[in-house]
Amino acid sequence: MTHAQHHTPATADTTAGTTIAERQPRAFFWKFALAYIGTCLVWAGPSQLLLANQMIAVRPDSYENALALLMMCGGATAVASSLIVGVISDRSRLSNHSAWARRWGKRFPWIMLAVPLASLGMLALSFTPPYWSLVVLWCLIQCFVAFMTNNLFTITADVVPQKRFGAISSVLGVTYVLGLVGGTAIASLFPLNWAYIIIAGLALGLVIQLGFGPGAIDPAVNQSTVDEQAEFGAIVLGSDSETEKLPLSAYRNYWTVFLARFVMHATQYTALFYLLYYLRDYIGVGDPDTWVLILTVVFAVVTMVTAAVSGTLSDKLERRRIFLILAALTMAGATVIMTFVDAVTFVVVAAVFLGAAWGMFSAVEQAMINESLPSKINRARDVSIMTLAQGTANMVAGLFAAAGLKYLGGYPGLYQACAIACIVAAVLAFTIRSSR
Repeated sequence: MTHAQHHTPATADTTAGTTIAERQPRAFFWKFALAYIGTCLVWAGPSQLLLANQMIAVRPDSYENALALLMMCGGATAVASSLIVGVISDRSRLSNHSAWARRWGKRFPWIMLAVPLASLGMLALSFTPPYWSLVVLWCLIQCFVAFMTNNLFTITADVVPQKRFGAISSVLGVTYVLGLVGGTAIASLFPLNWAYIIIAGLALGLVIQLGFGPGAIDPAVNQSTVDEQAEFGAIVLGSDSETEKLPLSAYRNYWTVFLARFVMHATQYTALFYLLYYLRDYIGVGDPDTWVLILTVVFAVVTMVTAAVSGTLSDKLERRRIFLILAALTMAGATVIMTFVDAVTFVVVAAVFLGAAWGMFSAVEQAMINESLPSKINRARDVSIMTLAQGTANMVAGLFAAAGLKYLGGYPGLYQACAIACIVAAVLAFTIRSSR
């Protein structure tokens, strides 16, 4: 088969203006879900259990501080990587002029490079190297994960039609939880070295399959969903003025979505940061470890069910903002419950509220991001910058939680502040105009 013959179907489909998500939506959505689960496994297993256990072995006298430093370095690497991943994906030769790009489009070639490197990093971690080698390896893996996840997120904007943005957003919400639970389960059920090996193999297979078989990614790309939006970001971040002229009213919707997303993630992380201590010291349960597991399972199940329903519903109603507003207010209700209760039964109710809130939010989060992207040539850059809302929220949640306990009167004041932050997110949602 000649090169031209090999790529004829993709070329024809591209000129017809249809993407793989339009031609084979069911197959593509399943393949995309599996690929995202694979990326989640790479960070979930190590960050939940494996690295913590290794710290006990390599730094037995200071494993808490050693783990905190390692995770901080990894988080900083992820944030820094996100600043460059999008620009590379948009502008590099591999994305635009390679044989891989002609077969798979701009984003998947970088995923093809990153996932085997991440898997090799996992294999290296399985040998439990000295502490600073662990830190370096984990930072490298975080960099590779950034190339995987940010390009997968951009694929949703590239190929999924706007009328299915809610569906793909709910896929991300459900598979995130599945990847988190799956990575934790593998780390719990297998010896440490085998857990790393299994995660490395599963991640490689699950991610790579997106490029092969029915529903595989191809070069066909949607046009921007909101071409008339204004770009303040062009001034701040730079833009190609000869190929793309955007007015000066700024990535207004984009930055509003960014802020709302940051507030939601920061509130969620802050509310759960001291959950073990909250149950032990404030509620006074006898077995806080077990109750953390119970609450996590309740939260995960409710999140997945709510996300699956809300994403499809948002597509049918052609509405996104109402789901974000309801999610913010429901999360506010959950944190208010945690403020006033003194029995673990009510904490379970709060976990149900939190799961419902997070499910609704997950179901429209990526949809609203995609709808706020005005730039055609800087799409991956903007998606990558948007991921900083989650990354920075995760990094500062511990500081917010500690400050709340110290300066706001303990757990009641901390959770009241979380409720107020959720109301702020709801107000921000009202001002977003890129989504209905």
